Parts: sequence; structure tokens; C-alpha cells
Amino acid sequence: RSAAACASDWDCSLAGTCTAGKCVCDAWTSGSDCSYLKFQPVRRSAMGYVDPSWSSWGGNAVLGKDKMWHLFMAEIGPAGRKGLGGWTSHSQVAHAVSQEPAGPYKRQALVLPPEHHNPTLKVSPVDGSWNIYSIDRGSGPIVVSSSTDQSKTWTSTTPGTVVSSEQNPGPMLWKNGSMTMWYRAGAKTSSPCSGESIGVQCECSNG
Repeated sequence: RSAAACASDWDCSLAGTCTAGKCVCDAWTSGSDCSYLKFQPVRRSAMGYVDPSWSSWGGNAVLGKDKMWHLFMAEIGPAGRKGLGGWTSHSQVAHAVSQEPAGPYKRQALVLPPEHHNPTLKVSPVDGSWNIYSIDRGSGPIVVSSSTDQSKTWTSTTPGTVVSSEQNPGPMLWKNGSMTMWYRAGAKTSSPCSGESIGVQCECSNG
């Protein structure tokens, strides 16, 4: 059988149908075995956040009242693109803005000084405040800093208000004022594949 031939849809990467020994690809794939994705053209000028001076990773963005997208990401200082090796002592959280969600983003200011990393921004459904959950120090605790004026000022930036003794925050804020926090935890099973698991805790509200 030639490389382009097929015997079943499995030979077409399950992204097309095998018809008369040849793959007929779905509209979103191409190639003799339908294994190539047809991506839309990429605007290289709008590839998120790339700063010439700082190494960065993670973070998420929110649309502000000013119609700008506000990104909060971890960066590793000092300036000079030091790379991931400095995260244990030099991670900090910075703020960048863009007119579009895809970017490009331009750095504005430092929000949380070292040692803060793994930032996750959540907007409160109760009062609209912006809340950055991050890891303080190498492996916790999880702390939160809040802004009621959309990043003009922040409360408790050093080190932040402790909300969990764990690390790698995944918070969800609810309309009744409560919060559910997913986090990185140690293994709870005897699985040989990983020494980690996902834990959850809840700060409940009577509302």
C-alpha cells in the first residue's frame, strides 16, 4: 500500500474519511493522512506579550472599563531576559495593556514584587474588584491582592493576604461571595505516573 493509501478512517487520523483507498479530509485538515491542521494566517504583530527586556510566563487578561485589555503575567527579573532559572527568587507580577485580546501587549508597571508567581486574575461578581491570586515564595502560600479601581492601586501587595497554604491557584469566585480554590497538591494515590494531584478547598458564604 502506498503512503497515501488508506484502509479505514483510522488511517485518516479520524479527521477525514477513507474513500476508495484515499483519505478525503475534513475542511479543517489536509495532507495524505489528514494530519495537518489548516490554521488561519497568524499576524505576527499580535502574538500576545513579548517584551525585549523581561522573560515572562503565564497570566491572563481582562477587558477594562477603558476598553483596553489588561494582562497580568509573571516575569523573571532583573531586566535582561534571565530565563526560567531565576523563578525561585526573582519572579514578580507585571501589568501590560493592549487594544486587542491577542495583543500586542505593552508593559505598564510592576504590580507584585518578588517573590510572586503563577498569577491568576479573577473579577469579583459581587463588587467588580480585580483580584490577583499568586504564589508567595517558592511553593506557597497562595495570596491575593485586590484592586477596586482597575489596577490603578492595589491592596496588600507585600506579600498579599493569605487565602491558602497550598500553591498553584485556580480560584473561582461566586455571586454569593464564596470562593472555591483548586490547587496543586501532593499525590493522594499510589500512581507511579505522578507525585502530584489536584486539591480543592472552599471558603463558604451564608449568602
